[in-house]
Amino acid sequence: MINSNFIKIVKLTLPVFFGYIAIGIPFGLMLVKNGYPWWLSPVMSLTMYAGAGEYMAIGLFASGASFGAIAVAELLLNIRHIVYGLSLIEKFKDTGKWKPYLVFALTDETYALMTSIPLPVNAKPGPFYGTIAFLNQMYWVAGSLIGAIAGTLIPFDFAGVDFALTALFAVLLIEQIKQSKDFIPPVIGICATIMCIALSRLNVIDVENILIFSICIGIVCLILARGSKGDVQALIATLISAIIIFSLRAFPFLLFSKREPPKILRFIQQYIPPMIMAVLVIYCLKDINVMSSPFGIPELISLAFTVIIHLWKGNSMFSIFGGTILFMILSRMM
Repeated sequence: MINSNFIKIVKLTLPVFFGYIAIGIPFGLMLVKNGYPWWLSPVMSLTMYAGAGEYMAIGLFASGASFGAIAVAELLLNIRHIVYGLSLIEKFKDTGKWKPYLVFALTDETYALMTSIPLPVNAKPGPFYGTIAFLNQMYWVAGSLIGAIAGTLIPFDFAGVDFALTALFAVLLIEQIKQSKDFIPPVIGICATIMCIALSRLNVIDVENILIFSICIGIVCLILARGSKGDVQALIATLISAIIIFSLRAFPFLLFSKREPPKILRFIQQYIPPMIMAVLVIYCLKDINVMSSPFGIPELISLAFTVIIHLWKGNSMFSIFGGTILFMILSRMM
């Protein structure tokens, strides 16, 4: 990789740098606030490397969710990576030894860069795309590590910083709806989660199982609304055969390099992600007690602020930071 290409890559990845630092710091703070050691932050960022997946994992760890619930939640949250890989099979063919790492590091932001940036004439695809992926991962590791260390060393009450998780999922939900232009999947997700939260308060289901029940009910309702009988069998086969995050990203490269992907993958990519985002937004609000002060007002105002600002400005960093800071202020005032 010659110097001019490296400088070009740094410039291209600067937006990712600012975004990952902004979102990574709250993740590190939330991890430490939930009682986990600071070093778990870089470990998760180096091995999992999935922003929303890491945020969700901490929430699930803290709530005592079972390994099965965590596995299913991560599987469905990250299933969109199958479709990412399908559009990069040709681009990754000549990347040589870099290919395994490129598959592993295929995050949303890295995918966006790789599908929009042409390969320079004097650059080899492996080192060029590999450097983009590597820098992006280091940005995320740095952000999460800064947040974790700050949460450990700085004597400040970071209560409320975990609202960044709610804000993150709200922003992702908006982007999913804008892309799909379909409100049915998120409405199904919202209704399924509210029902499961109500059932947990009636002691019908355990609190740690709310998420997995919400997702499962949402998928069943979604298939009834959008799918067919054949979709049910194909979906079950896909869920059984897939292995969390990395396998999801590697799946298309292993099976569909030389043949057309089945229609079920298109169905999953189009409908399930916005439904999952809606489930996660409502799930984050499950502990609100509308019968006692402050009646969930800080959460609802901050969530509304996050949604409005993101619809207005379209800036994820500003939306998540703004909503989180507002929640931290309101939760102390009320």
